[in-house]
Amino acid sequence: MKWILVNREKSIVNSQKKDQEIQLLKIKNSWLKQKIHNLTFKIKFLIAKLKYAQKFKDVHIFQIQSTVRKRKNISNKDIKNIIIKKIKNKKTYTSEFVSLATSLSNIGQILLASTVKCTKEIITFLTDHSPES
Repeated sequence: MKWILVNREKSIVNSQKKDQEIQLLKIKNSWLKQKIHNLTFKIKFLIAKLKYAQKFKDVHIFQIQSTVRKRKNISNKDIKNIIIKKIKNKKTYTSEFVSLATSLSNIGQILLASTVKCTKEIITFLTDHSPES
């Protein structure tokens, strides 16, 4: 009889331990389910963020390609015509040309005579004809 009681107590103790283990496993399972839910939410958020970044990148690439297609090709003749328009005639100059001459004269310790010579050289180079003195 004693042996039966001891066995019964052991089975009750084992049953209680198993119940505790089951409860701990249920709690751990619940915690893991919550963690899976949080990670799933983060994955969805990151996927949406990635799609937005990809779309944003595609828009920028499109804008760059569009800008490249719209750019003008400027020929040397066009540049010369623009420069000739900046220099009205022998005695009258536009403000841009005066600004260029002033900038050239303000570079370092350049003398006025060398500035005039430099300006004439620039005009000759750009327009293919020498300005009259």
